[in-house]
Amino acid sequence: MLHTHRYRHIAALFLAAAALAACTAETESPAVEPNVPSVAAQVEEAPGSAAPAALQEQQDAVPQAAPEVFDVGGLPVSTAPLGTHPYFSIPEGHRGNPRKTFHAEFASAAFWTGDRFEVIEGPVYATGIRRAGGGGPSFSALQVAGELEQAITAAGGVKIFDGQVPPGEREDEAMTRVMEPYDTEAKCWAHDPVRIYVIRRDDREIWIRSCLNRRFAGLIVAETGDVVLKGDQALSYVRARKVYGDPTFSDYGRMQRQQQFLSSLLRKVMSTDVLLDMGKLTGFVQAFAQSTFGENIGVDQMITLAQSMRGMDAGRVTFLTVPTVGEANERGNEVLLEADVDELFESLIENTPLPGEEPAGAPDEKADQGTDSATTQQAAPA
Repeated sequence: MLHTHRYRHIAALFLAAAALAACTAETESPAVEPNVPSVAAQVEEAPGSAAPAALQEQQDAVPQAAPEVFDVGGLPVSTAPLGTHPYFSIPEGHRGNPRKTFHAEFASAAFWTGDRFEVIEGPVYATGIRRAGGGGPSFSALQVAGELEQAITAAGGVKIFDGQVPPGEREDEAMTRVMEPYDTEAKCWAHDPVRIYVIRRDDREIWIRSCLNRRFAGLIVAETGDVVLKGDQALSYVRARKVYGDPTFSDYGRMQRQQQFLSSLLRKVMSTDVLLDMGKLTGFVQAFAQSTFGENIGVDQMITLAQSMRGMDAGRVTFLTVPTVGEANERGNEVLLEADVDELFESLIENTPLPGEEPAGAPDEKADQGTDSATTQQAAPA
């Protein structure tokens, strides 16, 4: 729901059906080729066999100290040159399986930080790595791990986790859904050791997950940052009800995505790049008019409305969800909090501040106290 004291009703209509418009800035994509293998961690190999059960149980039973809370803001910002996504090539002498490779402009992937899963949304690349055919030495997890780490650290990556994800965490249902689209060779088995790296840039974060098995290795590269959505992509984004990577996996997640999209669209439309360019503004409004249905409002009126929004701060626009009890009833529906809903819609109809908002121009309580105090101090000597 879109609200601003002056334009809330028509502005909401103006924005709500604009899913066919593209928004936000393009992501710059940078390439670093792996160099010399680096021995960072050793993986004992026994081709064709699984990890010894006794060793696995022993590792799972080792008590773990309480992990520190990971903060990506504490990582150094890298300015190392990069190429195009996914930035890192498969080590020499190895290959990926095209049928088991995933590459999308927008998807989700989960990365274990040591204290929690971090779900990253944006461009994602995932592939399994095996030894190339034609003879030669057998697959070496040590070689793959070393060469990948050498390339990642050269690009400014910092390793934030190295080991096994705790058993209770790796069985989390929501995170399992997030990782479901990726082939086993890209994400490995749940008990296989993983390494998580983060490259922090000024404009985005690049997260890398490598995992090691005795017969193959996996690589997943995802990054944050702005993503340009074309019309059909934007429409799919705001319509999708169940999305991998969304812990709610429901209408609540869809509403949040719709609000995020409208927020980005609002910032784009209200920028001087659009509002002050009649050609762009007219094109936007015409595309909007072709994709919506309305009564007593046409292209000319919408252009007038858009021009009247010049100077309005997009940061003062509030997105809300109609309040409910928070739990589904026996029919699977959520019951509205009628008193709160009535108060909310009354404020919209009467063009008054939303529940919890201060009235426009309301005096500041502390300022009033300060004024009274100052008056008293001045009057006392008399």
